[in-house]
Amino acid sequence: MYSYAPLRWSHYAACKWLFEDAFDISEVPWFIKSWREKSNNSIGVFNCGSLVGFALIDTKMFLRYLCITPEFQNCGLGSKLLTKLLETCADARSIWLTTAGDERLVGWYGRFGFRVVESRSEDGEFIGADMVRRARCRSAI
Repeated sequence: MYSYAPLRWSHYAACKWLFEDAFDISEVPWFIKSWREKSNNSIGVFNCGSLVGFALIDTKMFLRYLCITPEFQNCGLGSKLLTKLLETCADARSIWLTTAGDERLVGWYGRFGFRVVESRSEDGEFIGADMVRRARCRSAI
């Protein structure tokens, strides 16, 4: 049974440990900076009370990191976490993110309404993309 809850300062150590396990160690300073700038919309996913993933979004609605521990990947948990995050950010005009070098992420985020604003390649190899998900405009009538 999974539960979702806002990330609190008390979750910092668990998030940092999970981050270090999933991302390049050189990105730890960016994680620390992002943690300090996180919005109240940032959420964690818990299994029996233990953190198994998180979505860290800042106050400018930039999704900095979405992370699921390897043992819980490929079972739809990342999709559920992103869906929960989008629900908590429903009032945001837009949500931004930057993907890393895995081009499959563009399609994955695309399923949730994100579109590519800019794609980056180096020597013909995909290295990342800036993506945005905009709120639907409401009719003035």
